[in-house]
Amino acid sequence: GGLSVNSGSPDLIVRGNWIEDNTAGFGAGVYLQTTAAPWIDGNIIVTNTSNTAAGIGLYQAGVVTITNNILAHNVASTTAHLAGGILVDSSPARIINNTIADNLGDGIIFQAAEDVAIVNNIVSGNLGHGIEHYSDTLWVSPTLVYTAAYNDILNNSDGHYAGLSGGVHDLHVNPQFVGTGADLRAFYHLQAASPVSVTGSTAWAPEYDLDGDRRILGGSVSMGADEIAVVERQLYLPVVLRH
Repeated sequence: GGLSVNSGSPDLIVRGNWIEDNTAGFGAGVYLQTTAAPWIDGNIIVTNTSNTAAGIGLYQAGVVTITNNILAHNVASTTAHLAGGILVDSSPARIINNTIADNLGDGIIFQAAEDVAIVNNIVSGNLGHGIEHYSDTLWVSPTLVYTAAYNDILNNSDGHYAGLSGGVHDLHVNPQFVGTGADLRAFYHLQAASPVSVTGSTAWAPEYDLDGDRRILGGSVSMGADEIAVVERQLYLPVVLRH
């Protein structure tokens, strides 16, 4: 795969990489197991292929923070197409402001992941469910505490959700990607008029976006990896001196 880390590495930061065309049995783009509190930020994770978790795979990986990544055109090749984007197993991950689009497999699937948070993401056009909470009666207990809200979920072949209800403030609208050219980083940026440009949660948003642009300008924040800047206007009043 592209990157595999097993045990330790409490200060691991994976940032600003282009992770492309890798193959693995699990976690072809990024695979983390038994780590402490790593941060996966601002990466382009595309066209990777694995049996499951083609983009990012986490197993007992601690409080992983996943922000500002584009995961697109990854392929989960098993018949069930489990997690073309992100698979979270037994990890209280924070999956915030990512763009997860056009993967073969679920956008995000989580299991046995108490306190996982999935917020401000665009999950669109995946061949599978948008977001799936998996559990069964034999091996995998339900995740009892999780946050899934303020996501834009659209055009996933098996539906928006499986195993969970729609989140508070979720949308199901065309995010209006730039959508032209072969550069997948540019392709999945947002157009200026995107309907998700001001609809994210400011409480969960990271300080900067994929390009290093500051978020939460003008009191709002975009969904997905790309922030559409809102100009902060300042009003200057004349100073009147009285004698």
